[in-house]
Amino acid sequence: MEDMKKDFKKIILLSIFLLFFFLPLKIKAQATPSARLYFLPKSGSFEVGQIISVRFAVNTGGNPINLVEANLSFSNETLEAIGFSKSGSIINLWFNEPSFSNSDGTIYFSGGIPNPGFTGIGRIIIINFKAKKAGSAWIKVSQAQVLANDGFGTNILSSTDSANFDLYKSGLPQPTQPPPIEGEIKVRIFSSTHPDENKWYQGKNIILGWDWQPGIIDYSYLLDQKPETIPDNSGEGLSTSTAYLNVSDGIWYFHLKAKTKDGWQKTNHFRIQIDSISPTDLKISCDEGEITFNPSPTIRFSAKDDLSGIDHFTIKINEKEIFETKENYFQLPKQKPGKIAINVSAFDKAGNFIEDKILINISPIPIPQIAYWTKELLVGETIGSLIIKGNGIAGTKIKFYLVNNFGKTDIYETEVKENGEWRIVVHQLLLPGKYSGYATAVIADEESLPSKTVEILIKKSGLRFLFWIIPPEIIWLLIIVLICALGILFTLYLGIKRKFKKCDTLVKKILKIKQKGNSQKETNGLSKF
Repeated sequence: MEDMKKDFKKIILLSIFLLFFFLPLKIKAQATPSARLYFLPKSGSFEVGQIISVRFAVNTGGNPINLVEANLSFSNETLEAIGFSKSGSIINLWFNEPSFSNSDGTIYFSGGIPNPGFTGIGRIIIINFKAKKAGSAWIKVSQAQVLANDGFGTNILSSTDSANFDLYKSGLPQPTQPPPIEGEIKVRIFSSTHPDENKWYQGKNIILGWDWQPGIIDYSYLLDQKPETIPDNSGEGLSTSTAYLNVSDGIWYFHLKAKTKDGWQKTNHFRIQIDSISPTDLKISCDEGEITFNPSPTIRFSAKDDLSGIDHFTIKINEKEIFETKENYFQLPKQKPGKIAINVSAFDKAGNFIEDKILINISPIPIPQIAYWTKELLVGETIGSLIIKGNGIAGTKIKFYLVNNFGKTDIYETEVKENGEWRIVVHQLLLPGKYSGYATAVIADEESLPSKTVEILIKKSGLRFLFWIIPPEIIWLLIIVLICALGILFTLYLGIKRKFKKCDTLVKKILKIKQKGNSQKETNGLSKF
């Protein structure tokens, strides 16, 4: 009964601790699996009877964690667990103290970290083994969980590593091992945290490993920023891994040389590039300005990174579409009119980034205006005489659509001049009929709404008089009227002519009579004498 009371008190205290120390003050979004559990060293060669200290560590992948629980197993035929060291552990509270069973080859523990948890690479525990028999030895994770400090208790464990060792009697390899290599030995160096020598990484903790080969009896190594350094002849032992914590930014070189019975071999070099600082001086601009009619504006950006250099940019439109480019400019896909938020992130070659945004207001493309058009033409006059003029936004393209009676559409294009005026001259023979036309403005292949529709009449025949075209029926009417007028004038002429003839005859008679009268008077006067 007393034991039950103690267990009940433990449960109550543990619940209170979890509630107040492990519950985040502000619950974040549920974390995604990204943590890794691994052993250091993960390989090596050891003599039977030698103590092997294996560090069990976690890389949280950038997520804060608050609990680690693990069941480990080991080869109990070749290894014997003899104890633990919790010195330097990230665990603050052990729910289950580390324990082992050599008969089963198992190790178990669980522990937590108070809020805000732990983020990064950290040691959980050091396990001390004794090499008890020659052969292969191994340690692996059977079951484990790493819980995120996200308020949901999400298990974010994504991968685990194992450790494998070669155990020998009296430092000599077993008969099954290949004989020592004669001559120069080339040692392969590798890194689980910075695997590619030509890439940049954010991590400041470096884990390095290298291969063991028969015939190697010692190693000497060091880390510095000189590419060709040769380590001294002070041996570091046969361990095949090491770690350097909180290394500063820059280019580093790991130098390692092996020792055989023939002496120290040629030095091997491995480069590590670290850049944990984000780029600076991110600048963003829009070629068309922050207010534009262009539905596909061009965004320009630049940033600085003095260490690894800028690798690429990402462009996010209204928190939805994301694009990536290595250029310092990007033309947006067609956007609808309205305000658009453009987020630009500059990434360096290590994955660090800086982000900023710009707001762009895309206005609808203005509808062009038609100020003048040729309303009527004769069929033979359409080449070069059909003119349409209007106003628009300088630099934009204008399309004029001319539609005939049968629905056939011809399209004519021009540019708006700097003064805002545009002009289209049709150099085409058009058939007689009624035509309708309208104009649109084009920016980045996007057209505005159509302008007002204008009517154009192409006449089959007629007579142009100044700005007017006289149709054939009116011409015939005018001809008839003219003929009638000429007939009337001719009739009047004949009548007047007859009247003048009669008057002329009468005048002649009167003159003749008068002449006769004058002659008689003269005769009468002469007779008197």
